[in-house]
Amino acid sequence: MPDLYTWLTARYIEEHSSGASPAASDVALQWMELQLEASHETGADERYLLEQYLALMNDELQALPAPVHQWFLERWALSGPGTDDPERVPQLAERIAAMYLMAGPGTHQAAAVSALLAFDQQPGRGPSHVTRIWDVVTRSVPAEAQPAALAPLIEALLDLVYLTAENGPVLRALGDVARRDAQTRYILPLMRERVVLVGEDREGPLAHLLLEFEG
Repeated sequence: MPDLYTWLTARYIEEHSSGASPAASDVALQWMELQLEASHETGADERYLLEQYLALMNDELQALPAPVHQWFLERWALSGPGTDDPERVPQLAERIAAMYLMAGPGTHQAAAVSALLAFDQQPGRGPSHVTRIWDVVTRSVPAEAQPAALAPLIEALLDLVYLTAENGPVLRALGDVARRDAQTRYILPLMRERVVLVGEDREGPLAHLLLEFEG
């Protein structure tokens, strides 16, 4: 059974994410977020809520609507892992990667990518945490369905190359994913298409990354 605090928060998000008007929805959600940010003295803080979300059982998570996942994953993207524990960080990152598939297709998948990019801000030189999504998909989705399942991951990274002020972590994640893709080659054609679409020259960030794989 889900934690009551988490369940009530999820119900609130669900109710106000599909409100009569976007403006009213934004006001309601901003009010809730302000209450969370000011709640540290009571113990009912956002950190507890975020971790309780990841601790939900799989069937409980699958029962949540997409806007609820979107909100929680966006808050993870803002907060990062919140710990330096070398065991805890991978556990949290792996659970967030699982949300990419567990919640079904939707815009929350891009939020999961952003959340894992925030985890990449932690010290350490291993592969980007975003590669966990690639690994989850390739080990649990049939080969013929993998291109469609991976497309939101790749598209989110390609978008973030140009939408992020500091795109170094995004390019690192793209490079790490492309190395995972050495055999299937799902990602390189999409990278080439994006380079052409935006008119990058050879010194552009994405074109430069492509040179690493295509010479």
